[in-house]
Amino acid sequence: MSMRVSYKKQIFLFCLFFVIVLGGIEIIANLWWINETRCNFTNNEVFANMDDSELRKICQDQSNLNMNEFFILPNQNLNSIHINSLGFRGPEFNIEKDENTYRIFFIGGSTAFGSGSTSDQTTIPGFLEKSLNTLNTDFDIQIINAGKSGFNTLTEKDLIFETIQYMEPDLIIMYDGWNNIRADYKPEFTSSHWSEICNLGKKNGFETALFLQPTLTFGKKPLTKQEHANYLIDSDYFGYKMTGKKEIYNKYWEEMKNLSNCNIKYDLRDVFENIDAPIYYDGGHMSDYGNEIVAKSIFEVLKEDVKNSNPKKNHSNLLSAEFKNQPFENQTMIKNSENDNNVNLGRIYLQLKGLLTFYKTPIFIDSIIADSPLTQNLTKIL
Repeated sequence: MSMRVSYKKQIFLFCLFFVIVLGGIEIIANLWWINETRCNFTNNEVFANMDDSELRKICQDQSNLNMNEFFILPNQNLNSIHINSLGFRGPEFNIEKDENTYRIFFIGGSTAFGSGSTSDQTTIPGFLEKSLNTLNTDFDIQIINAGKSGFNTLTEKDLIFETIQYMEPDLIIMYDGWNNIRADYKPEFTSSHWSEICNLGKKNGFETALFLQPTLTFGKKPLTKQEHANYLIDSDYFGYKMTGKKEIYNKYWEEMKNLSNCNIKYDLRDVFENIDAPIYYDGGHMSDYGNEIVAKSIFEVLKEDVKNSNPKKNHSNLLSAEFKNQPFENQTMIKNSENDNNVNLGRIYLQLKGLLTFYKTPIFIDSIIADSPLTQNLTKIL
């Protein structure tokens, strides 16, 4: 006599089987994600000609860099990354600059910091400093890399107000856009930060230069096969496709160029318009070659202004003993960020999203689809 399984049990068994299958996929997706996030450039065409041992060193440096949400911990000497005693990438410098030094702070997210760069010198600020020092000036030009992974205009503003304004800047360069749109910041909200920084510069005697950065999705670069695959899955922090946010990025530029209180505003989105070689290894991070091209474009924009400038010594009255002793501990910045609804909501969302069972499965499936022969053939046809 055969036994019949009730519909309730059948549904339960089906649901159990479904959960087990999806759970298995999620485990595989998480293992894939660990490799993808830590060393997503090791199998990328951008680094195809690099020695495997060098790639491993860069990967290890990215994983071993000590930082928190607000600053990079000082005094770190890795293979390709050197963090000085003030928490900035690059060599040591005195807070009170020499009279014959023109000091530039280059501020932005991980693309400014140089994630994936082979050295401190092959970041955008590294290349830019080299180019600016070819100018025939009577003073030395110093660029300080103040980029940090995850920074956007909100956290950059706090860094400038809490720290950098006291370090005698002559020029502050803000290299922005990608992290703001990934956080879904409105153009007006983003513009308000730029405006506040430019107003601070007018008050304290430093110039500001705003650059809207190039990204994989928001430019005219001829995409390679791998870049196009990344283009198809390029998303913001909340999983929304970047391809649907082009108009917002356009408005970033509209807001930026209308800021009359800022000294220089420039759109870098089409800087790779005639470059067929691979540049991006994801939605925004670039190879050394890409960093060099961006740095040359910024150099062309800035060279006459810098050449005709003079180092200023009008910030010494802002310096305090307390600041000199703890320049990288920005308590007010932490407090402001914690109180800001935009940051808190985004942070809470990402934390919850990271705890969801199937968070990485859709990304994993997107990647498989993007790399499939069928997708590649369709993109060629389209």
